[in-house]
Amino acid sequence: MGIPTIGLLKESLMLKITGNPECPYTDVITAFLSQEFNAPIENVDSLLDAVTRAFVGTGQVRQGPAPKLERLVAMRKVISHWMAKNEPIAVLVPWGSKKARNDMSVDVAELMALRQLIALRDRVAKIYAPGIIVDLGIEDLGGQLLWTDPADLASSKRYVDDFVTLVQVLDLPYLVPVPESTLVNLDTFRIKMMEILMPMAAYLKYGTDSALRELQSLGWKGGVSPDMVAFYLKQYARNYPSMTPSEHEQMLARYLSQSWARYQVNAKLKFPTWEKNYIQINFTAPIPGMNEEMVERRLFYRTVPMTYTRNHLPPWRAYGFLAVHDAIFSPDFVFPKLANVHELPQGATPYTVDLSNGRESLSVSAPYVLMSFAES
Repeated sequence: MGIPTIGLLKESLMLKITGNPECPYTDVITAFLSQEFNAPIENVDSLLDAVTRAFVGTGQVRQGPAPKLERLVAMRKVISHWMAKNEPIAVLVPWGSKKARNDMSVDVAELMALRQLIALRDRVAKIYAPGIIVDLGIEDLGGQLLWTDPADLASSKRYVDDFVTLVQVLDLPYLVPVPESTLVNLDTFRIKMMEILMPMAAYLKYGTDSALRELQSLGWKGGVSPDMVAFYLKQYARNYPSMTPSEHEQMLARYLSQSWARYQVNAKLKFPTWEKNYIQINFTAPIPGMNEEMVERRLFYRTVPMTYTRNHLPPWRAYGFLAVHDAIFSPDFVFPKLANVHELPQGATPYTVDLSNGRESLSVSAPYVLMSFAES
């Protein structure tokens, strides 16, 4: 008969990896090996370790170092909750409402961020069949209250509509686009935001104890640290250079007020039965000085894996484009890249790709830049 091939061996044998139960590291070791060799994981603790590892990912996927023990414990609690039900693990991904330039909409940046979530689902489903379900929480009402210029509002509507269509075109049932306008009406959201806007603006301007006490009496968690304020204002100065520092401060007051209102009027989740049993994945950078209770179940993902670019920006603040090596025309020599929308790469050639699933379709901007190996 001859020697059987590796392929036949894989089809006829079921690999099983078992560790020494007396070793304190047996769960993490067997979880790693089982995941690498696609072997079933029978031990619940090993499976929990493997799924947690799939979420945390590597530096290719994640921004910064791995989460500290306290956050890992909180995330494991969420994963255990859904594993006990044998249901998909709940994931919330907050999503912005527009690009920082009004002439831009969804592009390669949005595609690559969604690809990161698809890769997460594939990592989890490989070892835990129910996989994940992702609530893509699009902050469209927040955008309507954050922007005042009609051109900004029109750009925001276009971006939200295009992003919802993009997710629908991908036709993946575990990715659920949820504009917050589908959960609560604008007037309700605005009224709640206005309850805290004045004390928030006063606190940002003067930083007095009385203003902080008023915020806390309304349910604001913790304070607003100088590091947090400086972080946001630096982002606004970079992304909205035509605005004055005073306008940046006013924008921050509106943004923080609507963040509070979002929780108060239940515009955060399409699935309220999740309660706090979800892991939040942010494409924004970690915010210095944020209350630890607010980030205990959060992971921070890169829009584009590190192997393609060291640059990181949230997709809705980025210009996503493709680098095409001019010497070798092969799919292996096309790479996604990111740039600030106000610092576009030289030599970018406009290009679009049409996506369709037979029902919905969308043209997505995919500009490209010819590069040599030395430049990339």
